[in-house]
Amino acid sequence: MPVYEMELGEHPWTATLFYWIGVSYMTLAKDKQGDYVDKAQTKLKEALKVQRKLLGDHLDTARSHVCLGDALRIQGKFKLALGELLKGLKIREKVLGPDHELTMAARKEKEELQRLCEDLESRSRNLNTKKGVENTMHSGDSGVFLTNFKEFK
Repeated sequence: MPVYEMELGEHPWTATLFYWIGVSYMTLAKDKQGDYVDKAQTKLKEALKVQRKLLGDHLDTARSHVCLGDALRIQGKFKLALGELLKGLKIREKVLGPDHELTMAARKEKEELQRLCEDLESRSRNLNTKKGVENTMHSGDSGVFLTNFKEFK
């Protein structure tokens, strides 16, 4: 990677390598979490910096936004994840059109994440002073769940 950065500098190929390194960290994160998600975010942000500057509204830029949204979702940062997903969706709609399969997949993911955010906000508002939540959110293969309700005494 340092050779690409040194020889090419800010170049679309460098951004692509940052993206794929980020994706590799995401794959590791799904098995072990740890700091892999943080490393994925770093590389994806580096990719986006170059892609926005050199490519603008491009499919690679959209793909990096969507992947960064996935990394943020794994960390439970749902509103930030939704923001990245919306950026990727907007680019896909512009470049591919609203009916392309990648656009529709991003739209479906956005709708699911919006429902999750709304559900978590609703549950949070509905907790009264007699109820408490420990470990409110944890992520699993099928999403994020509210768990471990207990009475405050």
